[in-house]
Amino acid sequence: MNGEDLKDIIKEVVLDILGEFKGQIKDVVVNSIIPAVDDAIADFAAEQTAEADASASTWVKIRNKLLINGGIKLIWSFAKKVIVKVLDKADEAETAALSQQ
Repeated sequence: MNGEDLKDIIKEVVLDILGEFKGQIKDVVVNSIIPAVDDAIADFAAEQTAEADASASTWVKIRNKLLINGGIKLIWSFAKKVIVKVLDKADEAETAALSQQ
């Protein structure tokens, strides 16, 4: 099995899974996946905050704040917006395709 075979297998599996959610993928992502990631990030932030609060090290306090606010939360906020935009565009394209039939 070469890289192209693996790529084709993965593509087929992903398309098959997405096909199961056809018409519902945005709802699944927005109502299930995004909140789950939000919760995981909140849990991680709480752990990092507790570690920083318990530490006497200024570096640990600064590092954890930068990691939480400057890194993870910022990147996830951006990623969520991109994901929702992509799903909106996909919905628009699907609606347009159905209206042309």
